Amino acid sequence: RWPVGPVSALGELGAVAGDCLRVAPLGMDAEQQGAFRLRAAALEIDPAEADALAAAFNATFGSDGLRLVAPSPARWYLLRAAGGATASWRGFPGPTLATGARPAPPEPALRRLLSEVELLFFAHPVNEARRELGRPLIAGLHPWGGGRLEAQPAGGPAEVAGEPYLAGLQRLGAAGPAEMLWPLAPETLSLPALERLEAEMLVPLARGLRRGRPGRLRIVTDARRYELATIDLWRFWRRPRHWATAC
Repeated sequence: RWPVGPVSALGELGAVAGDCLRVAPLGMDAEQQGAFRLRAAALEIDPAEADALAAAFNATFGSDGLRLVAPSPARWYLLRAAGGATASWRGFPGPTLATGARPAPPEPALRRLLSEVELLFFAHPVNEARRELGRPLIAGLHPWGGGRLEAQPAGGPAEVAGEPYLAGLQRLGAAGPAEMLWPLAPETLSLPALERLEAEMLVPLARGLRRGRPGRLRIVTDARRYELATIDLWRFWRRPRHWATAC
């Protein structure tokens, strides 16, 4: 009901007409060893580099109604002008929790576009400079969480601290103090990121859970779902498990 791409853009960019796909830059080591891909966090992308690649994309594909926006070095958006059919632009949809199946690959048209983007980025001066310095190349884009919002609130974006999806949900009135949602793309996951997530979010929430606020914590991955309610903390006969076992 609330696709990650356009909801995130609503919180970070303001209202966006047409289809919106949230994308993350992917990297390749400078030696180009096969198809080894690096996550955005490992690329250390400079904002000027992100802007230059987005400008090259827009100059190449702008006449097709496509636009790439890079509000942060590691979080980009692929936009398609309104007027076409509500397509397909879902990227990697959410996992099927009932079966544990992994997400399907993007649609054929999107795969072709991503292949063309890889060629465009590979020959770009940004990557030529990174190659000379032995830095990993910004080799392409990984899509996840696309779609379209037919009705959006007016006005510009608010100040976003952290995940813009939360800000978008709040603007839609879909998330209040009784429910907190925090999506994580696979590209953002790393040991330091998980340690920070535990220290800054899960530990305070678990302490509040003992006092009944919030009443329940839920961790959902493509493999399983793990829930912890206030009453569970008082069942002394149950063996505690670390939250990471759910991932």
